[in-house]
Parts: sequence; structure tokens; C-alpha cells
Amino acid sequence: MNQTLINILKSREDISDYVFHFTKHADAKKVLEQILADHAIKDIHNNGYICFSEAPITMLPDMFKIFEQYNDPMYAPYGIGIKKEDLFKIGGRPVIYSTYDEIQDFNNKFNTMSWRCVEYVPNVNDYSWLREWRVPSREVDLNAIPFIVVAKTSQEINELCYELDDIVVDDDVEEGCTEFLGYAEGKFKREYFGISFDDIIQANGMSKQELTQFLDSQHVGDGDDRFLGSIHNYI
Repeated sequence: MNQTLINILKSREDISDYVFHFTKHADAKKVLEQILADHAIKDIHNNGYICFSEAPITMLPDMFKIFEQYNDPMYAPYGIGIKKEDLFKIGGRPVIYSTYDEIQDFNNKFNTMSWRCVEYVPNVNDYSWLREWRVPSREVDLNAIPFIVVAKTSQEINELCYELDDIVVDDDVEEGCTEFLGYAEGKFKREYFGISFDDIIQANGMSKQELTQFLDSQHVGDGDDRFLGSIHNYI
């Protein structure tokens, strides 16, 4: 890689190394859980493409505070991050923001590229703040590409990124109770890399280098002993 380009990218905190697919609406965390269960991001609305944002995650806590004011937010602080270079390899490209007429003209000449076009009207119809990328696919297979998990809180990241291992169950049942109230102890084993907005806020913001160091300190398969609480939460 060109050394000048490397130095420029390191100096620009507004240029992200990652693109992020954030989930939406009040059930955003459940949608993320389903993505992890499926090991895939799916085009559930049949758009013909899957959307990502190039906006640096370290600069987004205040944006998600704005979305928290709504019961059914456009975006929520839950999602999947993929290195930009990896998304590019599977066909991901930045969208083209332009006027309606220019987009129509572009599509007439290159009709196979319509998936990349987004109308832009200053101060009226402006989604350029998303710095959107799209993949012209019905599914992004997470088994075939490195990724990180993003969530609002550190506790949620622990729940999403660790799986249970070596479970020991205390299955006592209270008299007259119709539900299983057992407790479990065991080990958590890291399954995914992840970061929460709590982590970013508590660090008083992060540089790109600090984000990389934070993620590089994680290792899939690392164990963590802790009390698991009610087994209903985990099994």
C-alpha cells in the first residue's frame, strides 16, 4: 500500500476502517440475535441489496442518543461491523448520492447499477450522513467473512459474544412452582469479537488505533468464569 495513503488514513479519524450494518426499530437487539443465530445478514425486505454505514463507530454515541427519543427508531445501537476492504471483496460499494433526474439518466445508461443510487436533496432528502455502502446480494454470509458485534451496553456484548461451556446446573424447584427456577454455574467462552457504546463512552471516546487495540485484545475461545444467574436467561 502507498505509504502516503497509509499516513493519511491514520490521521483521519473521520474515515472508518469498518462499515456497519445497524438493526432498526424497537426489536433491534432481537434482530441482531437472529443475525448471529443465522450467521448471516439477510435482505429481509427484498430490496436486492444489504445496507451498511461507513460512519466511524467512535463518533456515533451522540447520534444514537437522538434515536433513543423515538419508540421505533430508524437505527439502533446494535449491529455487525465488517472491515471495509473485506466488504469490497464481496461486492460492497459506496452509494452514489445525486438528484432524481441524474439518477434516472444514470440508470438508463447503466441499469444494472440502480442499487447503488440514492436521491439527494439538500436539507430535504439527505441521507448522506449515513455514508452508506451496499452489497447487491440477498445475504452476507458471516461464516465467510470476519466481523465484530456491536451493542449498546457491555452486559449485552457479554451476552451476545460469549457462549456457555462446562455448565453445572442446580435444578432445585420451589414447592408449588410451575416453572423451572434452576441456577447454573459454568464458563463463558468467547465466540465473537465485540464492542459496546458503553466501552466507547467510558473510554471518553476512542481513536481508530485505540479501537483496533481494544479488538485485538480479544481472542475467540478465551474463557471467563462467572455466575450465570437464572438459567432461563441462557438456556
